[in-house]
Order: sequence, then structure tokens, then C-alpha cells
Amino acid sequence: MVLSGKGGVGKSTLTVNLALAAVQAGHLAGIVDTDPQGSTTAWKRVRAAETPLVVTIAPSELAGALKTARSRSYSSVWVDSAPRSTVALTESARAADFALIPILPSPADVLTAYESAGIAKAADVPFAFVLNSVPAGRSQEAVDSRTVLAKLGHVFPTEIHDRLLYRRTFGTGLAVVETTDLLNKPARDEIAALFTEIWSRVNG
Repeated sequence: MVLSGKGGVGKSTLTVNLALAAVQAGHLAGIVDTDPQGSTTAWKRVRAAETPLVVTIAPSELAGALKTARSRSYSSVWVDSAPRSTVALTESARAADFALIPILPSPADVLTAYESAGIAKAADVPFAFVLNSVPAGRSQEAVDSRTVLAKLGHVFPTEIHDRLLYRRTFGTGLAVVETTDLLNKPARDEIAALFTEIWSRVNG
């Protein structure tokens, strides 16, 4: 699941892009939206393609939904979680196999990593961080953030950069990995790389 105790970190965008990376890697992939804001559900409404399946449920229903997905041979299910530090979020995290925690590269956002990591630890679910919306070029904020996060847990090598393409594709029901323009290759590559890192860590 994509987990954060804070809103505005790009959970929904990461969820749909990683789900489509899974599809392109040959998985039967689905998305579960437990966030009351419903951004992933809204993305699905404007999407022309039937896949991936997006199910909108309450956090308390997550365990049952994942059990159903496994019985239907889904090999990759991505959960867009509610951005709250609540008992419900901890309980829903217990149903997941892994928690991806996106962190924006700024001192204020890195401070929220302690809370998000605490939720994952309370749920006893393996977790790792990914730096999201990283500015182009060498970012000292990203370097500093990575140093702090590494003291709390694993930080994936791949960083997701701040690209207008993510916002444009999300708004039209697409994912960056579905674009074909050569200029979009860096975005496609970073999402594919992050998916591979997650899959290897979950199944390694």
C-alpha cells in the first residue's frame, strides 16, 4: 500500500503509475482506493481503458478486499490509503504485504516520516521510503532528506521527480508509462525502476 500520515505527498499519482507499471510487467494488477478524497477513483472515471480495476472501499474493508483479489489471481494490488494517523489506518496497513511511504524532499515533510514509519511499525508491515516530487537537477534537499530517512528505514535508490507530465496524465486517466513520446522516457524509466525495486524487496 502507499501510506502516509500526511496529505499532498502524491500518493494517488504514485498508486496509479505503479499499478500501470505492474500491468506492463505482465501482472494482473488492481487498485483499492480507501482514501475518502477519492482521487484514484476520480482518475478511473475519466480513464478510457477498462483496466486496471479500481475498487473504492472503507479502510476497514481492506483485508477482505485483498483476500478476494488473491482468490481471483491478482498478483499486484495497489492501495491508496487515507492520509490520517488513525487506528483505522494502522488496522488497514496490517492487511498489506508492504508499505511504500512517499516523502517530499523538504525538512518539514521529512519530519512526517517519523509518524508514517510509526504507523507501519505499529501495523508490523515492512516499509520503505521513496523521495517524491524531487526538483530537477542535483537537489541538496533530496540529499539531506535521504540521509535522515536512512536512519528510519530503507530508502529506495530511485527518486520520482517533479514533472508536469505526472499531473497531465493523471488528469486524463492515464499513467506516464502509457505515453510514447521520447521526451517522456525519463518519467517512464523512473516509475518502472521503482516498481522493480518494490517488487524485488517484497519478494526477495
